[in-house]
Amino acid sequence: LTPTRTTMADSTPFMNMDDVEQDGSIHPTNATQTNNRPWYLNWKNWIKITILLILVAVIVLAIVYSKTTKRIFTDFLTWMQDNAVAGSFAFIALYWFCTV
Repeated sequence: LTPTRTTMADSTPFMNMDDVEQDGSIHPTNATQTNNRPWYLNWKNWIKITILLILVAVIVLAIVYSKTTKRIFTDFLTWMQDNAVAGSFAFIALYWFCTV
């Protein structure tokens, strides 16, 4: 048996092989460059913040206009009772929308 040479590239999971030189040394290109940037330069963070702000705005508007919100939900439930087939599909669609 001959001993095999284990390099850092062999033991690091999910390593991009473009980052590994022929001698086994690692020169990461994208991994460390994206981690050193401030949070506000990452576009994914801005999408999360935007979704959160929209959700908070919808909740605040539903609370501020509670009478209108209650009337809309009551009208929807009454319509669902009057239209059993279409109402069940509308309920499924509403449930899916709220879940996703």
